[in-house]
Parts: sequence; C-alpha cells; structure tokens
Amino acid sequence: MRFVIQLLAAASNAGPEIWQGLERISFSVPRLQQELRLYWKFPRVVKATAAVFAQAICFLVNAKAFLLKSHFRRAFNVVPIGKLDRCLNEFEKEVEFLAQEIRAANGQEQAELNRAQRDSSRRTNARLASIDENVNVVAKALPQMCLDASALDDAQRTARGYDSICAWLPESSTKAKVAAEREPGTCEWVHRSAEYNRWVQSQCQGVLWIQGKAGCGKSVLATYLAASASTDVVLTHFFCCSQGRTLAETANFAVSLLSQLLSKYEIIKRSDRFSSFIEKASPLVGHFSSGLECPRDRLLALLDDALTLVSSFTLIVDALDECTEPEDCDRILGYLGDLGSRSNTQVILLTRAGKFRQNVFTDATLVSMEGSVVERDISLFVAGKIKRNGVSNPGLLKVKPNIASTISSCSQGMFLLAKFVMDDIKTAGTVSEIRARLDKAPTALDDYYQRSLEGTARKFHGRDKSTRHSIFLLLVGIFGPLTPEDISTTLALDTRTHCVNEDELFSNPTGEVLRLCEPLVTIVKDQVQFVHTSVKDFLLKSVVAREDSEAFLARKCLTKLSQSQYRLGSYPARLLRMNLLDGVALEVGLEPTTKESILYNYACLHWQDHITKLLNPSDELLAMLSRFLLGNEFVTWSETLFQIKSMSGIGSQIKVRSDVWEWFGRLPDETKKKIPFKSFFVRAHESLSHELMREGEDIILPYLPLIRLGQYFNVGAGTNADFQKAYQYKMTVAEGFEAALGTRNPLTLRAKTEFFKEFFFQKRFDEAERGFEEVARIQQDVVGEDVADIFITRQLLGLAQICVTKFKQAISTLTEAAGGFRRLSGDESFLTLQTEMFRGHALERGTSLREAYHVYDNTLKLWIPIGGPEHPFSLMLKTSFGSVCRKLGCFAEAEEALLGSLTDRKRLFTKRNVTYVDSVLQLAALYYESERGNDGLEYLGLVQDSAGLKDEFERECQEKHIRALINLEAGFYTKPKTVLQRLLDEASGQGRNKNNRELLWIRITLADVLRMRGKYDEALMVFSDLVSPRSAELPVQAGSEDAVGYRFPSSLIDEPESPAQLTIVERALRLLRDAKQDDAELLLQENGLEWKRQKDFWVLQGGPITDTASISGLKASGFQIIDHPSAPDDGTTHSSHEHDEHRDNDN
Repeated sequence: MRFVIQLLAAASNAGPEIWQGLERISFSVPRLQQELRLYWKFPRVVKATAAVFAQAICFLVNAKAFLLKSHFRRAFNVVPIGKLDRCLNEFEKEVEFLAQEIRAANGQEQAELNRAQRDSSRRTNARLASIDENVNVVAKALPQMCLDASALDDAQRTARGYDSICAWLPESSTKAKVAAEREPGTCEWVHRSAEYNRWVQSQCQGVLWIQGKAGCGKSVLATYLAASASTDVVLTHFFCCSQGRTLAETANFAVSLLSQLLSKYEIIKRSDRFSSFIEKASPLVGHFSSGLECPRDRLLALLDDALTLVSSFTLIVDALDECTEPEDCDRILGYLGDLGSRSNTQVILLTRAGKFRQNVFTDATLVSMEGSVVERDISLFVAGKIKRNGVSNPGLLKVKPNIASTISSCSQGMFLLAKFVMDDIKTAGTVSEIRARLDKAPTALDDYYQRSLEGTARKFHGRDKSTRHSIFLLLVGIFGPLTPEDISTTLALDTRTHCVNEDELFSNPTGEVLRLCEPLVTIVKDQVQFVHTSVKDFLLKSVVAREDSEAFLARKCLTKLSQSQYRLGSYPARLLRMNLLDGVALEVGLEPTTKESILYNYACLHWQDHITKLLNPSDELLAMLSRFLLGNEFVTWSETLFQIKSMSGIGSQIKVRSDVWEWFGRLPDETKKKIPFKSFFVRAHESLSHELMREGEDIILPYLPLIRLGQYFNVGAGTNADFQKAYQYKMTVAEGFEAALGTRNPLTLRAKTEFFKEFFFQKRFDEAERGFEEVARIQQDVVGEDVADIFITRQLLGLAQICVTKFKQAISTLTEAAGGFRRLSGDESFLTLQTEMFRGHALERGTSLREAYHVYDNTLKLWIPIGGPEHPFSLMLKTSFGSVCRKLGCFAEAEEALLGSLTDRKRLFTKRNVTYVDSVLQLAALYYESERGNDGLEYLGLVQDSAGLKDEFERECQEKHIRALINLEAGFYTKPKTVLQRLLDEASGQGRNKNNRELLWIRITLADVLRMRGKYDEALMVFSDLVSPRSAELPVQAGSEDAVGYRFPSSLIDEPESPAQLTIVERALRLLRDAKQDDAELLLQENGLEWKRQKDFWVLQGGPITDTASISGLKASGFQIIDHPSAPDDGTTHSSHEHDEHRDNDN
C-alpha cells in the first residue's frame, strides 16, 4: 500500500496538500499495521487504530474524487483544501490518541489483559477483518487511480503534440475548389469504362492513371472521383501552378495531404499507432519552423507514417505535370507508384497526355480522356447551360442544335473551350448575334485568350492596359498566391520613392482585378489565380516575357526591402537585440513592426530568386541591388530572415549568398563591376556597427552586427582567411563585452565561448581547453544549469580535450554535457545528438570501438528521421560510423556509410572543403585495409590537387601515407619509401613545427619497410627527435617505497639518442598506435623520458579526420616487397611476373 500511494503521489501533480497528505499516510500505514499486530488484544488500541484508518480513508476518498477530474476541470477547481485539511488534522489527532492508548496498554496489569483477552478477541478479529478489507479496497483502487492518471497524462501529451503538428502544417490552398461545377450526368462515364472496372476488379492495385489534353475536364473529373470514392478517407491534391510556383512543389504536396489527414481526427485517433506517429513527428516540429521548411524526403516519410493510421484511403492527385521541378515530379511519381502497390489503397493520378513516360509505373491502369467519352460530356454540359440560360436569353433555345454542333466541332474535346464559348454567347442580345459569335468561335485555347485580350483592350484606356500588363507580370512570376489587396499594394509601391502611393491603390481591389483581367483571371477564396494553367502558358508565349516578369518582381522586392524605416539604424539594431540577446527586455514601444508583413516577408524570402533569373539586368535594377547590399536595410532583411526561418541559423543567409554568387559568375564582366558582391553581408554589418558606435546610446548594440559577422565567416568560411576574420570579429566582441559588462556577465561568457571556438581553426587546442574550462567554471556560478550556455561550453571543452588526446576526460565531459542537453531539450534535440557524436569520437580514439559503434548507430537512428540523410550533420555521422566500422572490420557497412556520405558531400561542397577531403581519405583507408588498393587510388585521385590538401600539411601527409601503403602492398618500394622519407624531412630541422600526428604513424610504416630490406639502423633512426630526458622528478607514486620518486641520470640530458632510447621511443609509439596511451606514458616515465612536443599528437577537427593509426606499418610479418620498375602516385600496377625481374636498386 505504501508503494502505490507513493506512486500516486509522484504521478498526480495535484498540489502540495494532496502530496503531503499522501506522503504522511504512506509512512504511517506500515507502523500502524505493526502496532495492530502487537496490541490486537487491547480493545481501546484496536478502536483507536480503526479511527486512524477511518480518517486516512476519508482523506483518500476526497483525494480520489479530485484526481478523477480531468486536467481541464482541475485547472478551474481548486484543491478542496478545507476538507482535506480537516481529514488530515483528524488523522493526526487519532494518531496521537492511539499513541496514548498504546502507552496505557503497556502500563496495564497482565492479569486484566488476560481476563479481557477471550471477550475482546472475537470483536478484535471482526474489526481487524473490517480494517483489512478497507485497506485492501484502497490498495486495490490506488493502482488503477495511478494508471488512470498516467493514461490521462499520456492522452493529454498526445493531444498537445497533435495540436502542435497541426499548427506546424501551414494551411494549404491546393485543396480549394479549383474546378468548375460539374454538370449533372458528366464524368459518370469513368465508372462504366473497361479500364476503370479492370482496375477495380484487381482490388485497385497500381495507379489509375487518367490522361487527357489541357482543358478536357480532368480537374472536374478529379473532384467527381473524390466525391464518389468508396473509402472513408479521401485525400486530394491539385498542383496549382496557376496560383503560384510554391503550390506546385513536393513540400506543398506532402503538407497538404498531411493537413487533410490530420483533420480526420476522429478516425486517426482510433489507430494504435497514433501516439507513435505523434512521437515521430514531434522532433520535426521542434527542429523546423514550419512544415514547408522540412526536407522533402522527411515530409514524404512522415506522410507515409500518417497513412498507416487509416485502414484504407483514396488519394487523388491532379495536374502533376504542373509540378515546377523535374526532380519533384520523379520523386512524387515514385511515391505514388509505391502507394499504389499497397493493399487497401486507391491512388488516382490525372495528368496531361504525353508529359511523362508511359512506363514510369510498373503497374498502372491507363484511362484516356479522348474521343467520344469527352464529347458526350461536352454535349451534356452545353445542353445544361442552354437550358439554364435560356430562361433569361430565349434565343439560345431557338438555335440550340446550331450551338451544340458548333461547339462540338470547335472545342476539340476541351471542356474549357466549350465553357468559354458558352460564356460568350449567353450575353448575345439577338439570335443573329449568337450565330455571329458562333461563326467566330475559337478552335484553340490560345485563340480564345488572344481574342479576349484584344476585345477588352478596345474598351480600355492606355492606363488600364498598362495596369493589366503589370498584373500579368506579377501573376506569372509570383511564388505564392496573392489576394486582390496584395496586388493593389504591390502595384502602388513606387520604385523611385520606395513608398506606397495611396492615390494608386484600387478603391475596390476585387472588382478592379476582375474588370481588368477577366476572363483569364478569377478569384477563388480571396486568392487571385488564372482560370487555367494554359492561360499562364499563353501569356508567357505571347504577352509577357519571363525575364520581364522576374525583373518586375525583383524591383518590387528590392523597393519593399529598401523602404525608409528599414534603412534607419535603429530598426536593424532592435532586431539584432531581439534575435541575439535572449531574455533581454526591449524598451517599451521599440519593438519593430512590419505594416505590410505579407509583402515584406515575401520580399525577404524571394528577392534573390527573382534577381538570379535575370540574364541581362538593367542598370536601374543593378543600382537598387547595390544600394540594398551596402545599407542598413540589408541587415534588417537578414535579421527578419532569422525570424522567418528561426531554425535555420545563418545557413539561410549563406544559401542566398551561394545563389547570388552563382548568378554573379554568369554575368558579363562589365555587369559584375556594378555589383559590390565582395562586400556581401560584410559592408552592411560593419557600417551599422560604426553607426551605432558613433551614436553611443547603447554600449552593447555596436557589437551585435560583429557577432553576426563572426557567425557568417565561421559557418560560411571557404578559406583560411575567412576563419581568421571570424576569429578577429569574435575577439572584438568578447573584449568589448568584457570591458562594458564585466568578466562574469552571461553575455560576456557567451561571447568568450564563441571566441574560444575559433581556436580550433588555429590549432590552439590547449588554449581552447583552458579557456572553456574557465568559462564553464564561471557559468556554473553565474548562469547555472537551467539554460544551455554551460552545456554548450562543456561540449566544446570535450571537443578540445579530444584534440589534445585527453580522451577519458573528454568522455566524462561530453557525457555530462549530453545529459544537460537531454534534460533541457530532450533526447532528440540537435545539441544532444551532436554531443553524443562527439562522445563517440572520444570513445573511438580510445579502446571502446564497439561502444562508439553503438553511439553512432543510435544517433543516426534518432537524427535521420529529423534532418534527413543529406543534412551536413547526417553526413558527419555517416562518416564517423564508417570510420569505426572499418576499425571493427565491418567493411561492407563501412563502405555503404562512407560512399553515401562522399556522394552527398561531392554534391554539396567543393574539393577545397576539408570535409570532402576527409571523406575521400576515409574511403581510401577502407579500401587499403580491405585489400582493394586500386579503388583507393582511384578515389585519392579526386583530391590529389585539392586546395584542402595543399592548405593542410597533415592531410597531405595522410593522402601520401595511404597512397604509399597501397603501393607498398602492390610490391613497390623505392617511390613510396622516398615519398614518406621526404615528408619526415620536411618536418625536420627548420620545419620542426610542421610535425603532426600523421607523421608518427608514417614513422612506423617507414621503419617496417626499412627493416624488410634489412636496414635496421636506418629504421631505428626514424624515431629520433621525438623525446627528451625529463628535466624534473616525477611525483612519488602511491604505495611506492621510493621516497623521492623516479630519478634518472642527469648525464643523459647532454647525450645523443642511443639505440636503446630509440627502441624505447618506438615501443611507446607503437603502444600509442594501439590506443594504449597510459602504457606508452608509463614506459617513458620508467625510462626518464618525455615527449618533446605534445602538439605532435594532437587530433585535428574535420569531417571527421581519418585515423590512420590502425593501418600504419606493414600488414603481416611475411609481407614481401619486390620493387617494380616504377611506382607512380597514380596507382599504376604491373603484372606479377615483374616481381621476379626487378631487384631493389637501393641494395
């Protein structure tokens, strides 16, 4: 009973009164039961005990009544404090009275007790039975109460997760009514068609693929099929390129279907997988600011999980041919094909004929919307229109046969054209006019659109024509849907004054848009769109040029971004303060606001999309771009982008830079001179910093733009000079904050953490370690462990400890940091998983390869569903996993992971990027170890001339070491031996500072090779200049009988290195190679030696950097090298008979 009461107390969250009462009772019950067993012969004690239990039961009954209420009702009902307090007070009184009775019973004479024993025994037994029964009832009820409370909490947690996912999925307009009303009797042919019935008879296996020409009524048919579907769950998606480019993308497809599916709450909540789905989706909600920001593959995977919540469903996808990206089309076609192959699914796809290969699906049923089936429906449509409109225009009835035959011949199987003709003739005032219009009826959609434009143009003034043309420019290039008000505001935005001209705003936006643009444009649910995608195609062919549309939108975007309020230094300064200084209050009334938030946010997201489509930008546009890149408005844009894409960090700005840089490279040289691209991001932020420094109103604000510059150069660095700039900016910020705020201010500590992070690039790992240790120590006192700052510092401290080869300390530090992130953000937060990966690095460098394998494997399983397989962190994890698999001999797993990572890095990065170089080196090391040397040489050729090798001597050593090992294994000797010796020579004498960890393992390989040729003295000499005699005594070891510790002869200091000493050095180095760090250190200590430079052993950061220690040296004692005539670095091999024909020319 005590256990279940404590369990309930821990689970209830019901307030301190209930918890304290339960705790008091739970501790009293065992003692009461023990006393009852001892004094069961004493009626007064039994009665007092019963009274105590009665009060306990009273308290529990009242507590249970409160706990059974829902959390919602509890929020509006206070705990019944008075009643519970009375019960608890009475309980305490009865406990005290019971204590008195027990004391009295102890003082009674034994004789009285014996006389009363027989009479009271029966009554006591009955009361005991009653008490035990009551206790048992409560004990049985409490576990169920615990389960009920736990289930209630789980349900509420799931409900909260469901609500957050629904909010995360932006409302999509692609399910809106985009097709005309269906005429009764039309579309029913599909259920009578042989192809459709064959598909139904096959249990709807495969995709039902309906094809037809533009305007033949596919969207109306899609709506009809959705309305007549046999499943409870029907999902539809229309790729509406006519409403905006983004509505025809994979992300919108997945988001739209997920949103529809989650709206079926009463159905999906009954699935036993519902809670599991919410748990899988929640990390994505926490990592990406909206569903549209989530990687497409992850959205499709999430949709796949969501579809398992329903037993069957119908999915209808219309106009996939309007999808804006070919890769998206292929991805969705593959996805639909997979869904169509599953049981209990009905997948229907409608596209234009000839847009995709007929064999794109392995199992599809094709239905053609051609010929008689469409003609019959058009006849029904025309007859219905004549009947309804004949009431107001009797002339239609008089020429009904003529109308039917004319439309049948001119429509050519296109519903849309038939509709346009009927809309035209129904307004004719006479029968003659009807006939005249029929005689001129268009026979193609483009003919109708051209006539409509020409007809309305005759009624317009020149200004109306210009306005309509501007609307068309806007609609054909826009990425998202627009309201009539959006169009009015955009057109009224003056590109010269950067202000909205109030006199140019439409008085009636909806009416004006329709007046100018009908019948080519319509408005559905307050969103302006073309009546059909063919309108957009026509306009781009005959009316507007794509270049003009992109230029028009680029000018409007830059105009909006450059409005006067965004150019004021105070505006971006406030945004910087909001975004960078967490928890720092702003002055009242200074919060930035964007009046036209929709237009400004659109400009923030898409200005570069429009600019980069231009092949020949005008001087006017180039001047606007130049001013924008250099002004405060650029910083305002950047900080607003941080808020719009809150989960992306500075990666969004770097992506924009990459897109603009690619466009910049395609421009003529004369045009390039007009764009200050080299000042991208830098000039605007530096200028704002100087401005804020001059104003001097806030001692912190001038440093905020510099924080952004430090982040920009750190994340987007392409050269060593960029990393150096990041270091300089961060140092300036750290020094400025310390001077202004003091050493112990949380902002100062945060700035110092960022500053010490740059020490990794400069290979000042020991200084970084000391810096992080000091910051973490102060943060422990100042900040505490309720915010992430201290754990970020500890994570970086662990990373520094790995670099200086303190692997055991690193494991401890990173374990602590991961625990902190896990407590604050959960198991699946990025910081938790990133720290776990670093912990894996520390484990791998030690002797815990199997544990490192599981750390990487578990982290991959948690992260891939969130970030997707191509995320940079995913690639780092895959490379780490491949590295440890190689060391464990799991070569197939290693190759799969390393090849996958290299393929994606090759696409994302250039050859100069060190993570790409590290991927190649990891793979080459694997191929050497798995006896596939030629494959290794082939991959090494990818980076042979890479700047990533030339800029980093240690990586150059790695590449040449692995290449030499492969050539040695192939039987070569002279060339690989010479290459390795040259590397050692380069790091000797004046180049001593170039010595590095890789050269240690090269020494082992070179020594093995030399000994294989009988050059024993030469082999021993490669280990020279690594150690020196210790200049001080070691501390006394615990338990040692030597009171002064180890001593060593001072004469050794001045002596050259003896063979014995070199032998000791080699043994120590081979121990290090085998990850026996402590043994190596002990060996040197026992012989009075120490390493000359600890820096020689430091581990570089990378993608991660390849650990070649395990592959250094020759593979087996029986390995024989017979030199070939040549050993080119390109890995050229020779036939085996050459082994016997050539001898070593060094012998």
